[in-house]
Amino acid sequence: LRYTRRTAVGRIVAKLVGSYEEELHDALVDMIESKPRTVVDIGSAEGYYAVGIARRLPEARVHAFETEASRRDGCKELALENGVADRVVLHGTCSAEDLERLSEPGNFVICDCEGFETEVLQVDKVPWLKTARLLVEIHDAFVPGTTETLSARFAPTHDLQFIPEAPREAARYPALDGLRAWEMDEALDEYRRDRQGRSLRMQWAMMTPRA
Repeated sequence: LRYTRRTAVGRIVAKLVGSYEEELHDALVDMIESKPRTVVDIGSAEGYYAVGIARRLPEARVHAFETEASRRDGCKELALENGVADRVVLHGTCSAEDLERLSEPGNFVICDCEGFETEVLQVDKVPWLKTARLLVEIHDAFVPGTTETLSARFAPTHDLQFIPEAPREAARYPALDGLRAWEMDEALDEYRRDRQGRSLRMQWAMMTPRA
């Protein structure tokens, strides 16, 4: 993945060295091996996942939803830089109705929409979610009860696996060799904070359809 100089979420060093959201690496590898033809990225920011997935899946189309225009511009720039702009379709704010109106149902959904996941991922309004694989960042700190709501909603159709945030080990990333300890810690800090600036411990839900 050829990266530009801009990042909207997290710190660019973590994305460059490959440590960004490393908890999800195994889940993403499993998804890529399933070769979905249509991927939906809700909260795509500057396109780290939308563009990266488009590169790894040359037959797939990626629908990237992002509210902020500047971030959509960043995603467009990153897609052009990586030669996948013809397969990364940019959209604005995502709603359940927007998902239902997509011309092609998603096989895989990756969702990081800062607390709006229960509003967007509604299986009664978007029936194709019942057969899609989903990887969702859960924001209980923003909307208490999100984990319980999504679990109840998807348990009838999906097997759920929760992935907790894990500590980073600088030794796994040779690009950091030569830095002092505090510089390594700073490089690997993804700066996960709530709206008051307090540190957050995140978790994700991997939802695999049984059908």
